Amino acid sequence: MKHINLKTLNMEMTDAIRGYVYDKLASLEKIIHTNAHIVVEIGRPSHHHKKGEHVYMAEISIDSDGQTYFIQITDADLYAAIDKARDEMMELIKQGKGKKQTLLRKGRMMVKRLMKRGFYGN
Repeated sequence: MKHINLKTLNMEMTDAIRGYVYDKLASLEKIIHTNAHIVVEIGRPSHHHKKGEHVYMAEISIDSDGQTYFIQITDADLYAAIDKARDEMMELIKQGKGKKQTLLRKGRMMVKRLMKRGFYGN
């Protein structure tokens, strides 16, 4: 993945977190175009969670082949938020590819029907 832009929000970026994000996003290489632009933002959405449970956020935005995919997940664990965001992004991209293939299939069938019957349906 060449075009990953990794940002943090209200927290410090460590090598462990950076490595984890890059490892998780490596699995997306199989299903997206190589010229995709990926923006990942992780961190804490606000500073007001000083007591009790911390809330972490992971956002992934991918621009590939004229399509834009966006996922935002919040969780009590940063690594769990990254995992969930990656899993949901995989599903979102697969759904988009399925719709695109269905439209191509329908288009091929329509052209075949036109070639067989002619433009006037004779």
